[in-house]
Amino acid sequence: MKELLLPLVIIIVFALGYLVMKRIDTFLESNRKEIDPEHKEKMFFEKMIEDGNDKL
Repeated sequence: MKELLLPLVIIIVFALGYLVMKRIDTFLESNRKEIDPEHKEKMFFEKMIEDGNDKL
């Protein structure tokens, strides 16, 4: 019985870890889509200022 308990616990831990990581990945992907356009726009304006092209 003890020999079966350890592999069973390991399988359960890996399954739960997989599900948690899948949810975290979905969460991070949705946040990246919201933040990414703002980040690109900010980087564009910072690049323009560094190059000395203040005119748009």
